[in-house]
Amino acid sequence: LRKDLEASKQELESANILAKSQTETLRSELREAHESIESSKSQLLSSSITAREIAALKETMQQLYLCEDKAHQDREDATELSAQKTKELKELRLQYQEREA
Repeated sequence: LRKDLEASKQELESANILAKSQTETLRSELREAHESIESSKSQLLSSSITAREIAALKETMQQLYLCEDKAHQDREDATELSAQKTKELKELRLQYQEREA
């Protein structure tokens, strides 16, 4: 039971580390996408607009929205996994305490 408790604790820590890493990666991607959009906006304001540039801007914006949706889903998944592992850890602790008593 102690081994199960320790394994669950390590799984929870791993899940949290993975979630943090994914969040940082997504933040970086979002930051790059925002910078790209701002750059595109500046270029559009300072130069003539072509249909190709407009299409590229629309594509970049669509990618940004998809990235934001994915970041939101990943946060929800990480939160759900963390809650599940926390519940499992509490259950194992309770079982351990009951056996020790």
